[in-house]
Amino acid sequence: MSEREANFTPKVRETIAARAGYRCSFPNCDESTIGPGTDPDDVERKGVAAHIFASSNGTKGPRGTGGISADDRSNASNGLWVCEDHGKIIDLERGKNYPASLLQAWKALQESRIAQELRKVSITQFGWLERITVEKNPLFENGTAIVLGKVTLFVGRNRTGKSALCEWISGSAGNVHDLWRWSGIGDRLRELNLRLTVLRPDRFEFVMHFQEHDLTCEYGGKRAPDLSHAIRVLYIQDGMKRRAWEDDAEFLARLWGIHLYQVPQVLRDLCSSKYGYVKDAELRIDSAEEPGDGVAIEPPAEFRNQRGGRHPVTLYARIGDLQDSIPYALLSSSEMSQVIVSGAMVVADHYSAHKSTLLILELGGQLLPDELLSSYSQKLQGADFRFQTIFVSPSERPRVGWTGWSIARFIGKPPLVKIEQNSIERDAAEVTDPS
Repeated sequence: MSEREANFTPKVRETIAARAGYRCSFPNCDESTIGPGTDPDDVERKGVAAHIFASSNGTKGPRGTGGISADDRSNASNGLWVCEDHGKIIDLERGKNYPASLLQAWKALQESRIAQELRKVSITQFGWLERITVEKNPLFENGTAIVLGKVTLFVGRNRTGKSALCEWISGSAGNVHDLWRWSGIGDRLRELNLRLTVLRPDRFEFVMHFQEHDLTCEYGGKRAPDLSHAIRVLYIQDGMKRRAWEDDAEFLARLWGIHLYQVPQVLRDLCSSKYGYVKDAELRIDSAEEPGDGVAIEPPAEFRNQRGGRHPVTLYARIGDLQDSIPYALLSSSEMSQVIVSGAMVVADHYSAHKSTLLILELGGQLLPDELLSSYSQKLQGADFRFQTIFVSPSERPRVGWTGWSIARFIGKPPLVKIEQNSIERDAAEVTDPS
């Protein structure tokens, strides 16, 4: 295919329309684009398959090519279905008011809504975190904004604010303990103003202000404790170290943000191919006769009370091509990550049945190599999952296949970090510091 033109074939155009339910994906439009024509056998069509990244190579296209190939730009993942009127609006002035990242978010939102309708899920339960604007803060240029798709990948060098932004999002949604690093410890004055835009189905804005040890939030001109009434955030990070006295179940419960007694059910659910590649997972009581088993350090009283006399347990798992289940501690780093990620997907999936949910996964390179990152992202883009996901890549240039997900690149050094979303791939030489 020519790199200059990447137009949609009639078959791809039909796929884009069908995935949008033949309705306009422009927020709050939802106009039907197909219906009966004048004659009994006629069908009237008035929808447009708009390119997210431009079909034409170079700078002539309204949003540029994003660094992706013509084959990818002619794929259904690069098309947004809209009515004719909104198709014209999107492309006005070379699309400067509608960047690719925003159109990706709208596409994912529309397709997710249609998927839920097919499953007879009430749309009033479904919401979407569309945009995060960082106002006053110690790391980013004031006014820096990021648009979230169904799956969004954060990439960039270390110390560019990827973890910080995840903590601020999580803290805004009620996980206030994630804000502790920004509480003005020592002589550093830290002040955060965060503005989150949510579609549910109408657009509303939530503002979070945090300084020293004072958290204030506002929604619709009224005070609110946090954003948890509209969206739930599950933040999984490898920085959460295992405590010496924790057994496998206690560690996973804390990592997934659930109670110890809920771990066995999550382990049963995650063995489904829907959630990944774990074939078997079960907890077994530690045997004192086996060397190395058991908990070496006596836990504090609160942990003993939580156990309620329960014996320490070990997780045995069989993953991928493994012939037998082996203890969690003997799994490779990437195999451990599959247990962690698949379990997090199960928990987020259950939450999203009742409330809009965002899953944030921040795992190190050994825990989540690029091949697994790409594979899980493709799964999470599918209609089986109602929730949004943010992956934080430990690599500045991850080798992942693009399937329509949004990539946010963190560039520069604090306090002038920028976030770029319009380019899927950049040459490493072009990623420069503003300082």
